[in-house]
Amino acid sequence: MKPILFNTEMVRAILDGTKTMTRRPIKPQPIGTRALGICTSTTGDKRDIGKVLFDNGESGISDKIKPPCQVGDILYVREAWQNVCVAPPHYAYKADYACEKTMPIEYVGMWRPSIHMPKEVARIFLRVTALKVERVQDISDSDIRLEGFPYRCVGLSNCGCCDDSCPTNFPKEWFEDLWISVYGKESWERNDWVWAYTLERIDKSEVRG
Repeated sequence: MKPILFNTEMVRAILDGTKTMTRRPIKPQPIGTRALGICTSTTGDKRDIGKVLFDNGESGISDKIKPPCQVGDILYVREAWQNVCVAPPHYAYKADYACEKTMPIEYVGMWRPSIHMPKEVARIFLRVTALKVERVQDISDSDIRLEGFPYRCVGLSNCGCCDDSCPTNFPKEWFEDLWISVYGKESWERNDWVWAYTLERIDKSEVRG
């Protein structure tokens, strides 16, 4: 079981079922102009099984990189949290509150960073069901929806919050802003290679270890 970080907005999207995909930059970035797919036992050296092969368009294979997560892996979500009670242990999660106004006053400003969440505090578990490799700017509109885009608001003239200038009316712009907020403008402008994971939420009872 491996950890995966999500900001509070994306944790909410996971909880309400609108986020079932995530993209992560490949580190280090591969040398190559084309991803050839994942090496299997029938397509290459057995030492490369599970690695994604990249082609530079000139001299053949230019890079071989193994994804940090494989199909079937279980991930536990790290999110902003705090320990409310030590005995018995009880935890609060920032994503459960729409904004500071809805939080108990003692919670405001007291959230622990997601990077410090131990596995035993996690409440969200995900299984990797599919994996693909692409450039970050090549994301499709359908994948943007799976990334948590609040598309339910689009085109609803009576929703009370959207008009023609609302960010939710522009899926690609929404995703670009989201990406830049996490990985920086340089990553977007370089059009980095990414791992694109499809995820399904599972119950904690299905997790072993």
